[in-house]
Amino acid sequence: QQLATVTFTGETTAGWQTATFDQPVAITPDTEYIAAYRTPTGTYSYTQGGFSSGFTSGPLRTTGGSGAYSYSNDFPGSSSNASYLVDVVFN
Repeated sequence: QQLATVTFTGETTAGWQTATFDQPVAITPDTEYIAAYRTPTGTYSYTQGGFSSGFTSGPLRTTGGSGAYSYSNDFPGSSSNASYLVDVVFN
């Protein structure tokens, strides 16, 4: 179930881009969530092997192969061990 979307505006070709939801998205502990982005050109910034093994950062964790690079009905599909450089900011 999709919880929120945001459309980038005013982005540039270099540097980190940030998009902020209009309202906070409530999450529940011990629940799996997916943060993803999609570009109109299909070009992505990524780190090959970034998800070759899982890692934990504070209360967040990921599993190996949790990157995705194709979409079906706007949802990430095929798995990959690349990390696609999407950061989630929590308050």
